[in-house]
Amino acid sequence: MKLVNKIVIILFLITFGTFAQQWRVAVTQSLPSISDAHFLNENVGFYVGDAGLVRKTIDGGLTWTNLGVAGSVALRRVYFVNESLGFVGDGAALIHKTTDGGLTWSQIPVTGGAGTVYGIHFTNENTGWVLTSTSTAGKLLYTSDGGVNWSVVVDNPAGDLEALKILNGTTGIVCGGGVGKMDIYYSSNGTSWTKATPPTIPPGYTRTDFRAIHIQDANLIYLVGWGSLIGMQQSLHAKSTDGGATWTYMLQQDQNKTFDNLWNVYFKDANNGVAIGGAIRGSVLVKTTDGGINWIPQFIPCGSSLDKIDGFGDVLIVTGTQNILKSTDFGATWVRLNAIPGTSLYGMHSIGDNFIVATGFDAMFIKSTDGGRTWAASTVRSNNVAPNAQDVFFVNENVGYVAHGYGLVSKTTNGGQSWFSVIKDTIANGWTNYGISFLNENYGFVVAKTSNNVDGIFKTTDGGATWDMKENVFATNLRGVAFVDENKGVVVGEKYKIGYTTDGGTTWQTATLPTISGTPNLRSVSFVDANKVLAYGEGIALESNNAGQTWNLLSVPNLVEAVTGIKFKDNTNGWAVGAKTTSPRSIALLHTTDAGVSWTNRVDYSVFDTMRTVIDLAYTNNGDVYVCASQSTIYTNAVIDGIEKLNENPTSFVLHQNYPNPFNPETTIRFEIMSSDNVSLKIYDILGNEVAELINEFMTPGTYSVRFNSTDINNKNFASGIYFYKLKTANNQIIKKMSLIK
Repeated sequence: MKLVNKIVIILFLITFGTFAQQWRVAVTQSLPSISDAHFLNENVGFYVGDAGLVRKTIDGGLTWTNLGVAGSVALRRVYFVNESLGFVGDGAALIHKTTDGGLTWSQIPVTGGAGTVYGIHFTNENTGWVLTSTSTAGKLLYTSDGGVNWSVVVDNPAGDLEALKILNGTTGIVCGGGVGKMDIYYSSNGTSWTKATPPTIPPGYTRTDFRAIHIQDANLIYLVGWGSLIGMQQSLHAKSTDGGATWTYMLQQDQNKTFDNLWNVYFKDANNGVAIGGAIRGSVLVKTTDGGINWIPQFIPCGSSLDKIDGFGDVLIVTGTQNILKSTDFGATWVRLNAIPGTSLYGMHSIGDNFIVATGFDAMFIKSTDGGRTWAASTVRSNNVAPNAQDVFFVNENVGYVAHGYGLVSKTTNGGQSWFSVIKDTIANGWTNYGISFLNENYGFVVAKTSNNVDGIFKTTDGGATWDMKENVFATNLRGVAFVDENKGVVVGEKYKIGYTTDGGTTWQTATLPTISGTPNLRSVSFVDANKVLAYGEGIALESNNAGQTWNLLSVPNLVEAVTGIKFKDNTNGWAVGAKTTSPRSIALLHTTDAGVSWTNRVDYSVFDTMRTVIDLAYTNNGDVYVCASQSTIYTNAVIDGIEKLNENPTSFVLHQNYPNPFNPETTIRFEIMSSDNVSLKIYDILGNEVAELINEFMTPGTYSVRFNSTDINNKNFASGIYFYKLKTANNQIIKKMSLIK
């Protein structure tokens, strides 16, 4: 932010003491969770979520407007016939209808249906189909009078139904099944439906349900669905050339096989199609150019499972629970439309004063290079997979490492712009790399569980090119690792286990621990100096003064949380964080200034939400602390040009008229933002030239006031005249006029 001298940001708030005032939200998820999306064209679209959430875009997903549905129901499906007529469905066989583009809604019970609404299709205000299903049975219902009356046209009492597609109000497909079932129904008129002959698939599938449909024309139809690494069950692909009556299973070549659930499929013509999905190894995108005979895995810069795809020729818009991505070249390149997807952040690291990174679920990677003022999100994707990122360590602003699930360790040499694997991923979901620590670019360690209660300790001295791998040294799941030099290191793990080495990991010894009741899991470890080490876990704190060989209990008042992160700035100042996730929920935000002899919990519950689990932290050289949590939330005590928090829940995006106006020499500009976003506030002259930048940073919801003094901006004395001030976020902008009279 460029604020000089008399440009001061003021926020009116109730103070909570010295430390309470310091903490604030630095960044959090950009959009609420998405359950379903539907685009009418490449510009106009809608998505729905929990608590009756309905949002609309008219610019291809760049900005969104809240519509909303009365009540707080969790919405699961959305379908709009046009910009005025739309329907959304919830989890109780109920749909909501709008005829005015979402300004008002009416409820329509789907009489005869049961369970969640899995599909909606209307051709006009009166004629429509709704698919409802429980976990064991599904029904397709039809109405010709706008939902006054419903008739069951498909009844599947022994298996769920998961997808519905209608083309031109006539050709229709419903599919689903469940464990050991494959249920497909087809229709050529929309009112009479027949159960299809399913494709013959190879043995070994535990589930055989299809999850998505694309109807190219009255005859050519595609299905995609189930896949699993367990038993190596290939993602399901099937094709019909007779309107859905019979189907062919599309077996893929070994090098092209994926083993994930495919949740949606789109063809731009009879030959060229894409299918999307994913599981815990990340997003999946496969493409065919030969009518579904071969499906080739493609790169997509995302880590979460993708659920919905809308296509308009070469334009593709895909959504997942926390992601919206768009391609204008049929999937060759992608742009993320929501700045910060929501996920749980597991690990943090910092370099110097300004470089801060966090990683987490779905291999999310969030980075700031300006001391937390602005943040950008991407995905740690290596070997075309993106399993959960458990920990991160950067040795400088270019070279960093990430420890993942499925055995993967990723490395970047360009600050996270791209990644490659230095320990390749496996298909064994029992192998999770939890902790990572490097002394320099070449010398580092990773700790893991390679299977349940079988630990792994991996060492590299050449930047990950080769690894010395030790397994089952302590017969536990190792969670944390720290080294103070090339010889002395400590590992901690579950079942109250600590190990130490004095020869750089050539040999490891079991540490001597104090006798306690139970075997709490230990999660974090940090060297304070060459000999003093602190370890934390589930309601327990330990101290060693001989580099991890023997340990004593530390007394931390009222410690009931599982402490999962600990970092020291120097030999005396440190922080530790963790959370208790059972009722009553609580947060540990522990601060020490005496090398861990005593700790004080500095948590401020007016800022920290107990429903967001804090997990790790980063400690910058200048003493600022950043704490990562769920919902892609990062808290900090860093003060950025005097900004403090006011109102957490403004209801609109507002730029007020400056006061006084006209002014000389000073005026106040007040504004409100209702969601976390990058915010800029700039001043322009009558010719449109930018003459002052008052704000340019990531900000959280609140009401803000800025004093603009025209006599002292970058040593520039403003002349009398008309000026414009513009407030801009990723989703909105407002411009207003003001007059300076001298």
